[in-house]
Amino acid sequence: MVAATYGGNSGFVVAPFKVISHSTMLWTVYPKLVLSILFPLSLLVMFGRELLTDRLVTLAWLMFSIGTGYGWILAESGGRMFDGNWLWSGQIAAFLLFIASTRFLIRLIPRINTAKRCKIAWIFLFLHFVSGLIWYLVQYTDYPPAYWQF
Repeated sequence: MVAATYGGNSGFVVAPFKVISHSTMLWTVYPKLVLSILFPLSLLVMFGRELLTDRLVTLAWLMFSIGTGYGWILAESGGRMFDGNWLWSGQIAAFLLFIASTRFLIRLIPRINTAKRCKIAWIFLFLHFVSGLIWYLVQYTDYPPAYWQF
C-alpha cells in the first residue's frame, strides 16, 4: 500500500457545511445544488417510478446522495480542513448520475408518448453543457469571474 502525506496529523471531523461555506455563501448552497442536478432531477420528477426501476439510475442517485451528504458534513481536521477533499465524492457521483440519466433518456427516444417530456430533459442537459462552457471561459480567460459567481 502506498500513501501520500504532507507530513501533518490529520483526521476527519463532523463539521456540517464548514468547508463548503468557506468557499461560497451558505445561502447559495441549495440553489446551486438544484441547478447543478437539474437535468437528472427533471427526469426524476417527470418519469418517477419508471426512472427508479432502472437499477443504474437508482444506484447513481444513491451514490450522489451519500457522496454529497458526507461531503457537506465531514471535513479533514488540521491544516487541510479547507482543501475540500471530502467534496470530490459528490462531484464524481454527480458525473455518474448524469451518465446514468443520459443513458435512460436515450433509451426513451423510440417512444413517441414521452417526446414532450424528453425535450424538456434534453433542454436542461443542453443548458448544463452551456453553463460548463461559460465556466471554462471564466476560468481560462481574463473575464472577471465576479460576474458569474455569488
